[in-house]
Amino acid sequence: DTLPPQYLDFEEQEDAPPADAFDHDEVVKYHVCLYMKSDADFQNSYQQAERAGLVWVNDRFEGDPANPLASARTWEEAEAAQQYRVKDLRGLDSERPGLVLEHEIRSWRHFRCPLLPAQKL
Repeated sequence: DTLPPQYLDFEEQEDAPPADAFDHDEVVKYHVCLYMKSDADFQNSYQQAERAGLVWVNDRFEGDPANPLASARTWEEAEAAQQYRVKDLRGLDSERPGLVLEHEIRSWRHFRCPLLPAQKL
């Protein structure tokens, strides 16, 4: 069994807020959640995000590792919470953020994963 494909389609609009509005405007503090289809994919995605310096801690969820929505600073914390966060997305050839949007990257084992409930038994 595998997870069904997940897609994010972005459409540019002239009246859109600036790319970093997430950091400055409470109204646009949206987030998205992506689920990894295997334990290996989850760990690999964390390692890539960590190497790129993209792992981010949302202060609202910091401090209680028992919180099922906890932020993760290390692989051990991400593995325990079955999730980690990234926020500042950028192109491979740029240090400048292209999009500032909170992403929760979750394991398929995360308690909120709606995609494969039968496999969590």
